[in-house]
Amino acid sequence: MAKLIIRNAAKRDLESIISYIENELNSSTAAKTLLDTFFEKTDRLRDFPEMYPEYRAVGEGKFKYRFFPLKNYIVIYYVFADDVYIRRIIYSKRNIIKL
Repeated sequence: MAKLIIRNAAKRDLESIISYIENELNSSTAAKTLLDTFFEKTDRLRDFPEMYPEYRAVGEGKFKYRFFPLKNYIVIYYVFADDVYIRRIIYSKRNIIKL
């Protein structure tokens, strides 16, 4: 079973998303649902780290980035040394290449 590591940028992204949903949209229920879904999906990655497709538009680099949808967001992650690293969580309409 792989270890799940949430990088600092992804933690900040998640905190910002949850804060926005709770404070701007006034929906703590939606925020909790999104958070629960995030942890359900990332927990599955521990057993099946390559279950989601590679994101080839990022280009060739040290890591093969993968992604999965999370409501209106995309979670970007990579696998390294049998561990799963959550890299970013971004709004799905955002330009990933500019990150």
